Amino acid sequence: MRAKFPNIERLPIRVVLLYVAVTFFIFIFGPFEWPVDNWASVIAFLALSMACLWVGFRYEIARAPSECTAIDPRWIIILGSVAAVALLFVAAPVYTGKTPWQVFDALRDPGGAYSALQDQLELTSGTRDPIALARILTWPFVFGAIVLGIVQWAQLSATFRLLVVVVLLSILILSVLRGTDRENADLLIITLSLCAVLGARQIVLHEGVSIGSLMHAARYPLIATFVLLIVTATLFVQRKQERLVDAPNLCLAQSERDPGICADFEYAPFVLFGVDERYRFAASMAAAYLSQGYYGLSLALDLGDFQSTWGIGHAPFVAALYTRITGDDELYTHSYTYRLRDLGWSDQEQWSTMFPWLANDISFAGVPILMLLIGLGFGASWRDAVFANDDRAAIVFAIFCIMLGYLPANSQITLVPDHYFALLVWLSLWLCARSRSRRAEAV
Repeated sequence: MRAKFPNIERLPIRVVLLYVAVTFFIFIFGPFEWPVDNWASVIAFLALSMACLWVGFRYEIARAPSECTAIDPRWIIILGSVAAVALLFVAAPVYTGKTPWQVFDALRDPGGAYSALQDQLELTSGTRDPIALARILTWPFVFGAIVLGIVQWAQLSATFRLLVVVVLLSILILSVLRGTDRENADLLIITLSLCAVLGARQIVLHEGVSIGSLMHAARYPLIATFVLLIVTATLFVQRKQERLVDAPNLCLAQSERDPGICADFEYAPFVLFGVDERYRFAASMAAAYLSQGYYGLSLALDLGDFQSTWGIGHAPFVAALYTRITGDDELYTHSYTYRLRDLGWSDQEQWSTMFPWLANDISFAGVPILMLLIGLGFGASWRDAVFANDDRAAIVFAIFCIMLGYLPANSQITLVPDHYFALLVWLSLWLCARSRSRRAEAV
């Protein structure tokens, strides 16, 4: 059986729009009854922002790809694997109070691992800066090693394949020791994005291609995705079921004065399908992860009175650095995300989608313009990754996928300095390679 995909160039933007629509559907019809009174504003803003993302993507995908020289992955994989292992053995004791070989203890008690993480973060507050800086500076190599290792797996020797596996295991072990889900989610998004890149390259290479050929071309990221999906889902359910013991109700933004917004465990689909109480909790937690950000967005849109944070409000670590250098701790208090604390929706505990973080610096009126620019970068990276076989673009595309994958929750790329620095580095390398290629063509 042969399959043709005439619109393969539009696949990423369609997936993103569908994903946002699904998460917004869960927000409206899920197990939480959100007290939103500005539906028209939320829907209009979201529709405009996604339309701008779509326009930017479509504009770039219609342009010719830039031919770039191939990138040798070997040194990047070597540096990335050394950095990943070194950071694991140095960071694990500081951040978690555990050594890497205690990973099985953490697997048996993920709730205890997460509690230990919180205690250790408080204990080591103010002393982790060198480790954090080392992680930021080396993350472009670690991230590049993951992407290049998967994309070029078939061309790598056994030694370099082993190094790629070492990088992945180092990240997964640190995630288990921390008792957190973020690292697994990031890897899952990366492998899914690379499945798309490798499959699309196969489609572009051949006029007609079978489903089997597509799966064979993307078999390595598919295997990695399948394994990560099982691991992530298993750990997620296990961790959430442990929380059920301590908190039989799932409520967000709780305080001594406010009971918060609670999940309805008698939600019609739960009752209809006879979902066990433990899985009702896990499913409600998943719904909260995917949709609570839209409630924060609705609150932020109602704040009005834009007060620019002048470039520091989109990233907490930038705001913290600004405060440390200048001694000014007032500027961030002007932001939408900080002012949400007055409404009982803390930027430190709850999510508000990616948009309020961006709006802190440029206002909600400026966010659609920025989404247009993000769409341009997203579309151009997909175009060059697929139609020009540019692995630099594939790395940038994977980072954009993380950004948009977390869009309903938070501004993951700017909240995590590792990803932010990796985006800046690889975006610069990709754009420089494109520029050199165009100059060469002009000669």
